[in-house]
Amino acid sequence: MIVMIYDLEKLKDLLPPAGNFSGERMYYFEEVDSTNLWLLAQNEIGGRFCLAAQQLQGRGRRGRGWVSLPGGSVLLSMGWSPPLPRVAGVSLVSGLAVVRALEAQGVKNLQLKWPNDILLKAKKIGGILVEVKRDALVIGVGLNIDLNISTGIDQPWTDLISCGYDLDKEQLVADLLLIHHSMLEECQNQGFGIFRERWNKLHGYRDQLVKSVTSNNLVEGYARGVDDSGALLVETETGIERIISGEVSVRLLTSSTRNSVETETSVP
Repeated sequence: MIVMIYDLEKLKDLLPPAGNFSGERMYYFEEVDSTNLWLLAQNEIGGRFCLAAQQLQGRGRRGRGWVSLPGGSVLLSMGWSPPLPRVAGVSLVSGLAVVRALEAQGVKNLQLKWPNDILLKAKKIGGILVEVKRDALVIGVGLNIDLNISTGIDQPWTDLISCGYDLDKEQLVADLLLIHHSMLEECQNQGFGIFRERWNKLHGYRDQLVKSVTSNNLVEGYARGVDDSGALLVETETGIERIISGEVSVRLLTSSTRNSVETETSVP
């Protein structure tokens, strides 16, 4: 397995000298419980970022774990302090930012799964976990670089090395930070609606049969993209249902058997 060892000086040179997501606001760990947890524990969150070679307690949505090996993944958490009422669809914007950063190094066949998975050749290659602390957000991004494992992940997955992409890892992290900064500012100022069309073009389940499950509700129908708030639109027999981010598990169904194919999100 190729072990990722970051050239931190090179990374700092690729970032602004000061301000949000600058080299002076970087915190790097060879090993940490969780990059999200570390950043959430800080008194000041906005504009800082935490990068790690390995997580011991990586977490995903609904309490699921995130599998990682030393150096085998990008494990990055970013702090943002916007007026929360002005920000909607943050995980969707983050997904778009991740796609742009990967495409900048030539990665193709990328898609997004609502609300926070990144797919490569229809398999999961990464995920996003957005958490809130008072008036700040922590956005965790995990990307599979070279996992080289056969067990421990309960859904179809892949990594960049297996797909033939050996990326400049410092440039990738710098692009993730800079693109997130730009797009989060746009989202904060103008809302998610300006990204809606772009996200829907990358929607991996567009027009496919899905099942959305919450603790007290089940919606089954055809995914029709997202609206200006970032809600998933599902066309059912009785009309369009809006599925709100953070409350559901979306599963892909086969139209012939209508048996669900588990595609749960698990992120840093």
